[in-house]
Amino acid sequence: MEFRVRAVAMDGDGTLTKDGEMEPETVGALKRLQKCGCVLILATGESIKELEEFPNLDLFDAVVAEDGGVLYWPSTKIERELGPPPPQRLLVALAHVEPLKTGKVILSTKQPHEQEVREAIRRCCVDYEIHLNREQVMAVPAGIDKGSGLRQLLANAGIACDQVIGIGDAENDQALFQACGCGVAVRNALPALRKHADYVTRAACGKGVAEVIERLLKADLTWRVGQRLKKPA
Repeated sequence: MEFRVRAVAMDGDGTLTKDGEMEPETVGALKRLQKCGCVLILATGESIKELEEFPNLDLFDAVVAEDGGVLYWPSTKIERELGPPPPQRLLVALAHVEPLKTGKVILSTKQPHEQEVREAIRRCCVDYEIHLNREQVMAVPAGIDKGSGLRQLLANAGIACDQVIGIGDAENDQALFQACGCGVAVRNALPALRKHADYVTRAACGKGVAEVIERLLKADLTWRVGQRLKKPA
């Protein structure tokens, strides 16, 4: 199967960046891809405030932030919330947890607080779900994830989901893959995600993203989904 790619949706740290830094090779590849008319989408668990620290944010046409809870367009700084803010009773129940971050829709902490967050959600009787991203523990309203946020964004842009490649590295990127025509795991991705990928890069993090982009550019933005690659050595 092959399809014409109109957009690439990429996770942030661990995929595009490593320890908050983006390789020059990755920046160059993103610029070349955008010049060819491909839409660049950042899909992340971070809030808009946290994204102020994200390198080269201006390269992206749009952002699916807060693990699907908020859409953001960097060029205009327009934000669109796709869910309600965290309920006060849940924030009170988790007031003792450190660190605890809140966004427009999301609230997040780190391991080992996953069970505490689950218990607080149960006690407060709120319809929230837990998303994991390695050591991160995120809580968002049920039905919201990177995939649902991406679908909303693509509908606004008139792009079909099966014309999109998703690239990620961790558990919460599985929802991203489900909303795309092809899911790509970078070499350093968790085994739990790699088993859901159509393609696994030979390089890690941003160099893996550049690898995908170079393959796309050589094929004039046509992507062939072939046999799933084995786990990299």
